[in-house]
Amino acid sequence: MSVTGTAAYYAFELVVTVLAGDRTEQLTIQGPDSTPFRVTGASGTYRAYYTPSPLGGWRPISRGDACAIEQKLARAGRC
Repeated sequence: MSVTGTAAYYAFELVVTVLAGDRTEQLTIQGPDSTPFRVTGASGTYRAYYTPSPLGGWRPISRGDACAIEQKLARAGRC
C-alpha cells in the first residue's frame, strides 16, 4: 500500500478488517510513535515554506530552499 499526498497535509489511522473463520475483527495500525500516519503534498503545491528555527518555532524560507531540503531528504531515503 502506498499513500501520496497531492496537496495540503493529511493525517489518518489505518483500520484493517480481519476475517478469521466466521468472525471479523477490526485492527487499528498505528503510525510511528503510536501516532496517526501523516502525509504532505509536494512542496510545489504550497504558497509558503517554513523550517525549524534555531531559536525555536518556525521561520519562513524560499521555495528554492524548500525544494533543496526535499531533494536532500529524498536522496537520504527519508522522503
